[in-house]
Amino acid sequence: MSKKFYGGISIQNAQEIGFYDSDSSNFSAFKAPATLTGDVTFTLPDGDSTGTQALTSNGSGTLSWASFLDTTLTDGTIYLGNGSNVATEVTLSGDITMTNAGVTSISAGVVVDADVNASAAITLSKLAATTANRALVSDASGFIVASAVTDTEIGYLDGVTSALQTQLDAKAGTALDNLSIASLAAEDLLVASSGSAVGRLAVGTEGQVLKVVGGSVAWAADAGSSSFADDWETADGTSFAVTHSLGTKDVIVQIYDKATDETIEVDSVVRTDTNTVTLGSSVAPGASGWRVVIIAA
Repeated sequence: MSKKFYGGISIQNAQEIGFYDSDSSNFSAFKAPATLTGDVTFTLPDGDSTGTQALTSNGSGTLSWASFLDTTLTDGTIYLGNGSNVATEVTLSGDITMTNAGVTSISAGVVVDADVNASAAITLSKLAATTANRALVSDASGFIVASAVTDTEIGYLDGVTSALQTQLDAKAGTALDNLSIASLAAEDLLVASSGSAVGRLAVGTEGQVLKVVGGSVAWAADAGSSSFADDWETADGTSFAVTHSLGTKDVIVQIYDKATDETIEVDSVVRTDTNTVTLGSSVAPGASGWRVVIIAA
């Protein structure tokens, strides 16, 4: 039988008030802590909670029911406070590992591009390192990779103001288009011919100079030359043709032995043309050879 009390009830010495179960075998009790710094009276709320609510205090002992979830609790779901005494449901799919210290790991592939803030300004040093001192290019799949081009080679492009191939073509022009390098011989010269094509000019003979002959560059006798000299060797035999390119048959021919410096009298001296003299002797020159000196009159 219940009893009503119309005055306050005080339980001293930190003793509890017990509430027994139906057969009085067990009880639930409330009691004060061993030490209090001041008196406090808790005032119960008016009525029961509406569901997922908690008993809270206003800081002065007045108790009330307050919501702490905005949804029905789901097994395995995490709820995070939103700053207004309301928890927001956060659904995890087994990709994030959490401890009481916070998130410890995120499985590969969970974070996608849309999850990164556009203003994140992620530094390049956060990316995986590639081959050092190489230019970066995109591969066939569009991913950034290191190329074979070095940073030094990239530096050679500093100051370039237009396409390199265009510049090279402009420098080369068409001057060498018709020239076959394989056709060149030792000492050959390159000269421009009709149509701005490059032609081959074979080396001239000793004593000749380059002149314009008939509107084209050609080898010709040097008008300033008045003498010419050549060696008649043992291997040349008993007949020796000398091309002196003096442009005249009015020449004086003298031959001397290079070993003794003595003048040699040969059997014949024929002025073949204005640039050539053919010499004949009954004997070939000795090992030291003969020196042939031709002087224009």
